[in-house]
Amino acid sequence: SDALQLPLAAETLETWVADEVEQALSAALHETNGLGCIGLDAVRQDLGGVAAQLTLKNVKVMTKALVALEHSSLQAITVPKVLASAEASRALESAMSAWAHQYDTGASFAGGQHFAEVYRARAHDAAKAHCKELIDAAQVAADEAIHEAARKAVAKLQAD
Repeated sequence: SDALQLPLAAETLETWVADEVEQALSAALHETNGLGCIGLDAVRQDLGGVAAQLTLKNVKVMTKALVALEHSSLQAITVPKVLASAEASRALESAMSAWAHQYDTGASFAGGQHFAEVYRARAHDAAKAHCKELIDAAQVAADEAIHEAARKAVAKLQAD
């Protein structure tokens, strides 16, 4: 069958595991047909244990991927380099909307997991704080540009 790439959405993993277990049991039944083997329930239990380990590994990989997504989604946030105070709220809204789209697209593998919303909330708070820092810096740059333009205008007037 196809190679398994983790992290994987829980439903997709469950379907894949169920298919693999059924294929393994079917193969075991076929290979032992007429041999009088009766231990296939033990095989099913063993495969259930393997499935549980795989589910746990998927959760671990998923958790690491969500943490990495939080960090990478911060790097994708952009706001103008120079920003007037009147534009700040719109810039924050726009940046957070773009962040949400990117994060949600990147976190699609975590759909249906009970902990996914906790990681999203944490990433959202970090993104909002980062946006505010970028907006504050852009407003300072705007103020500095205004002051520099005013200083140049005064200097020119004084020179004339």
